[in-house]
Amino acid sequence: MTLHTFGSWQIIESLKMMLGGDSKNAVSFEKYCKQLGLLDTSPEINKQSLQMEKQKALNNATEIVKLYKKGAKKAQ
Repeated sequence: MTLHTFGSWQIIESLKMMLGGDSKNAVSFEKYCKQLGLLDTSPEINKQSLQMEKQKALNNATEIVKLYKKGAKKAQ
């Protein structure tokens, strides 16, 4: 989603300049993301999100290992 947002931001800013805009009205990518609600500046929420993502990744990895071991036993 961030990649698509970056592309749209580039297009919008380029069009502004092509249509006679000046650099004073340029919007930074960070500000653009905040306006779209893609960035949350709350450090506590960011910590929570990071912890949740880590836990999801660990759970997925554990599940993959279990499935691999299960498949290896059947192959023997």
